[in-house]
Amino acid sequence: MIHVVLTERPLLLVGVGFVAEAVAEAARPRRIAGTTRNPAAIARIAALGIDPVLLDCRGGIELTDDLAEADVVVTFPPDGESDSQLAPQLERCRRIVYVSSTGVYGDLRGRIDNDTPATPNDETGRRRLAAEDSWRSIGATVVRAPGIYGRGRGLHRLIASGAYRLPGDGSGVVSRIHVEDLALVLLAALDRGAAGATLVVGDLCAVPQREVVAWLCDRLGREMPPSVRLEDAPRTLRGSRSVDPSGTLKALEVTLRYPTYREGFESCLESDGFGPGRVEDRDHNR
Repeated sequence: MIHVVLTERPLLLVGVGFVAEAVAEAARPRRIAGTTRNPAAIARIAALGIDPVLLDCRGGIELTDDLAEADVVVTFPPDGESDSQLAPQLERCRRIVYVSSTGVYGDLRGRIDNDTPATPNDETGRRRLAAEDSWRSIGATVVRAPGIYGRGRGLHRLIASGAYRLPGDGSGVVSRIHVEDLALVLLAALDRGAAGATLVVGDLCAVPQREVVAWLCDRLGREMPPSVRLEDAPRTLRGSRSVDPSGTLKALEVTLRYPTYREGFESCLESDGFGPGRVEDRDHNR
């Protein structure tokens, strides 16, 4: 059962990008506002049916009375300054969820869950962990996500374009989550996530990267892409770890719409105009 509570409270999206747009779509018909620092982005945000809120360059924000006690979802990437400046200004808001990344686990391999300690080993990971601390200090629920994909974005488009290269032999295990599922989790966390808690999410099918690539190549009618040396691949693709989201999904009472890459990418291929699958599904439990 997918359990999302609709409420009259407004929703404030701090940063309006790929994830925030999916949250807005899932949250309708609530009143939704979204922040930007770029005046040129105001028209785009308004066209999405989101009320634009302009931030100044130091992270300052002026909210109307109703938004001062809104639910808040924070999605913008950390820059080392803005989170610590902005979080105290939103402390009055009812509930806050901060969207983080499993990148805070650095090069950790194997299985991770809600009890796995963060081990960042680069500046990006350390900034992300510091941002988490800023939001957690005012009672936010932190949700750490692996690779996020969906309509218009993901591995399927990289393979279709010919730009993708398999990292090493493709044996590294990767978790991912469809953006629509992540949106459901974030909205559920606003209602049922414990203040100050840290949760990890992902789909239910962490598998070697090569398996997903082979499945997509079948669907797209393409040959397997060439490989690159593991040390030459993007750092995010060099590891091998799986996210266990079972504790999070149980606590938030969420059932994923796309529990494996198969359902998720099948939807992406259709919505992005690649047509129906070319071969029959193989064993779902492989």
